[in-house]
Amino acid sequence: MPDIDLTAFYGQFRDEAWENLDLLEQGLTALEANPHDSTLLDRMLRAIHTTKGSAKIMGFSEINRLAHEIEEVLGAVRKGALALTPEVGNAILEATAGIRALTSALVERKPPDVEWAALVQKLRALTGKETAPVETAAPVTVTSQPSARVRETIRIDLERIDRLSRMVGDLLSLQQEVQAEPAGLRTLQEMTGEARSATAALRDRLQAYRDRFRPLQAEEVFGRLEQLEASLQRLDEHLERFSRDRGAFVERLSLSLASLHQETLGMRMVPVGTLFEVFPGVVRRLAAECGVEVDLEIRGTEVEIDRRVLDLLRDPVVHLVRNALDHGIEPPEERRALGKPQRGRILLEAKAQGQRVHVCVTDDGRGIDLEVVRQKAVQGGWLSAEAAREAPEATLLDLLFRPGFSTREKATDFSGRGVGLDVVRTALHALNGLVHVQTQPGRGTTVTLDVPLTLATLRVLTAESGGNLVAIPTSSIQGLIRLQPEALVPVEGRPTIEWQGSSVPLLSLSALLGWSGRQPGPGALPALIVGSDHQKVALAVDRLVDEAEVVVRPLGEILAKSRFLSAATISGTGQVTPILDVAAVLRAAPSHRAGRDDVPAPLPVRTPARVLLVEDAIVTRELERSILEAAGYQVVTAFDGVDALEKLERDAFQLVITDIEMPRMDGLELTARIRQEPRWSGLPVVIVSARGDEESRRRGLQVGAQAYIAKSRFDQNNLLETVAQLLG
Repeated sequence: MPDIDLTAFYGQFRDEAWENLDLLEQGLTALEANPHDSTLLDRMLRAIHTTKGSAKIMGFSEINRLAHEIEEVLGAVRKGALALTPEVGNAILEATAGIRALTSALVERKPPDVEWAALVQKLRALTGKETAPVETAAPVTVTSQPSARVRETIRIDLERIDRLSRMVGDLLSLQQEVQAEPAGLRTLQEMTGEARSATAALRDRLQAYRDRFRPLQAEEVFGRLEQLEASLQRLDEHLERFSRDRGAFVERLSLSLASLHQETLGMRMVPVGTLFEVFPGVVRRLAAECGVEVDLEIRGTEVEIDRRVLDLLRDPVVHLVRNALDHGIEPPEERRALGKPQRGRILLEAKAQGQRVHVCVTDDGRGIDLEVVRQKAVQGGWLSAEAAREAPEATLLDLLFRPGFSTREKATDFSGRGVGLDVVRTALHALNGLVHVQTQPGRGTTVTLDVPLTLATLRVLTAESGGNLVAIPTSSIQGLIRLQPEALVPVEGRPTIEWQGSSVPLLSLSALLGWSGRQPGPGALPALIVGSDHQKVALAVDRLVDEAEVVVRPLGEILAKSRFLSAATISGTGQVTPILDVAAVLRAAPSHRAGRDDVPAPLPVRTPARVLLVEDAIVTRELERSILEAAGYQVVTAFDGVDALEKLERDAFQLVITDIEMPRMDGLELTARIRQEPRWSGLPVVIVSARGDEESRRRGLQVGAQAYIAKSRFDQNNLLETVAQLLG
């Protein structure tokens, strides 16, 4: 694969470097006032470490060397070997000014005018190193950017796209409210029906006394009655036409808003290849400096991801690739001695996983020596000797992402201060993402970054817990279950359940969030299995409410105090619902101690009725099944009408719940087929559909459904009450 023309990335490098230098320079001022602020010093080290790494990848040796020496000075300050005096601060500021001048020269295509070698010597003198002559690198070479096909494009600030996304999100929230049939229209239709009934009763009453009227009186009375009946008939027709026209308008509006929403999201999406394409050439250069030989394989460049997510992924991926080269891939002679191919292999891959993206960095090198990690954990005071001996692999691997932790004896241009992987953890926290490490000694290491596809919108399942609503991203939901008392097994004082062959800790969501509220009523015993393939927890909630696509908003000051909430969403009526930070819950799960009091007490379950649930949307199907099973019903699911008929042929059911819009056979045809079959003639059918207009409701009842529930007004109690009434 040919080298990429790196000049296209010069401007982006400058912006990133200057942002990190701003943080560094502001931190110097703050440290003078509070020299013991280790957290601030860690942030400064991460900033200059990132600039150093980016410069190395871009081939900017002067900037890389200056950043390296600044990092050496700050590292000495953190160790207490050097005091942050005004002289030290001034030397660092001179060096950062030199980096700014070098980056400006690169972007403006002019030779640099910086005595960078003298700046390096001054920084080395501060740490007591020999001031040996610095070998001057070749001047910065600026190549002309290749000409490309001219496209009509404009640059738009991403913040403006964010504002547009939020405005479209507001419209979607309002549209959900509009979809629901207005209460005023329903009331008017009911009043019209009552007026028709009263008029019919009046006619019957008057007809009984007709012979008592004189002919002219009878003609006048019944004439006016006919006028009243005609007026009510016209009113009824107008209301029906209005309801039908309104339904058609709402449907067109929904389609237009859905298209607008997709287009807005598309404006934010860019291929992951824009991040990956810089690596082929630079990996070869970095491999040569590390003394290793390596082939780089890239997959999944076509996967699209939110630009803001991609920007936040840049530093983590850079650090992981550098670590693979410096820590993982062995030198050629070592690989030959081990019977491995002389050239190592690094795989950089992106995989779309529903609403999330997995970015994996895999090498076939040494793997991570857990015994070395144990020793370093004890030496650095991270773990006691006893705790280190008993620590499981997951705990040891988690230490690699802590600030200051390193398995290196000596710092290099690449690693040695424990800064790199700390950058990974920090970026993943900002993305509400997860990181997972798999390693085999002598075989290699894979680090997987699990991040959301976009930060603008989210598909969520809303649940009630402790009297409050909370939204859980559906991409993190592995399953829905109903809690059974005999299924709870205490492990280390914490209740756990068995789910798909593994033990999963059970937490009360209200207890986790510090919420208290009413005790759950009958049937309010659902739990959600959340997490990833590598780590899961079960969250007990009071009830499940709804599933929807929502716009993500930043938390307010009050909600932001909870470490388990990442964002919020606002409904069309102005209700604010916080969004659960599943990654934070998973990080806290090992140390969380929940007793049996955290879980709602089980309730007696009645003799179960068998319900056939027909729904093609997986999450909606699982939501409805969980609600029904929590109420004590036995539920069998089908994904469309054809599948439902096959199950009806094989088994007996007491009730059918079906959606309308499904592949192969929709819910209306299914209901009609059920009614045509004599053996199923008494089988109750409930339609649960997103179509909330009166025409769809009338069609559903005409084909034989006993009840029709619009998803826009769907909730747990509504469904359970309807089912209970039909089953008696």
